[in-house]
Amino acid sequence: MIIKDLKLRDYPYKSRKGLSERLAKKHFKKKGFEVFRGSAVLGKRNSFYYYIYPNVKNKYDRLEKILEKKLDKSLVFFRKLLRVTKGIPDYFVFRDIDEKMMFVEVKLEHEQIRIHQFEAMSLIEAYGFDVIVVRYKKKIYRKKTKIDLKGDIRENKKLKNRVVLVKQEKLWKRYEK
Repeated sequence: MIIKDLKLRDYPYKSRKGLSERLAKKHFKKKGFEVFRGSAVLGKRNSFYYYIYPNVKNKYDRLEKILEKKLDKSLVFFRKLLRVTKGIPDYFVFRDIDEKMMFVEVKLEHEQIRIHQFEAMSLIEAYGFDVIVVRYKKKIYRKKTKIDLKGDIRENKKLKNRVVLVKQEKLWKRYEK
């Protein structure tokens, strides 16, 4: 899992609801990625609009081809495991040029990653996908961190250290003023 911090510009947004997701979607589209909702990975069976709108059908069919190319026969098992797991990441992104694909979880600086999200991320990594957590922050302390999700998540020392570092960042912000 890679944690990547991006700068949140100092702008008075009207509403912060869904802000981080909108910014991340725009960021990955600028980088040349095709962006799909994370829940779309579960397939057309979970879509209400698959048979109604042709554009939705095309998008799901495109995603199906991408996933079949990567997972082949294990796609069915992958979907079954994801259905029973909470915490599917926000986006699945794919770039045609280098065939790079990854799952993206997006957070604002005050939001935390839950244990069930870590469990879903480790499951996704077990199937060979990259997982990136994008955090939008006003002040960036470190741009990129790599965390290995092998073993028990609750016992992972790097993860515990990361939680401590995030708490330290909050303290620094409090006393900077």
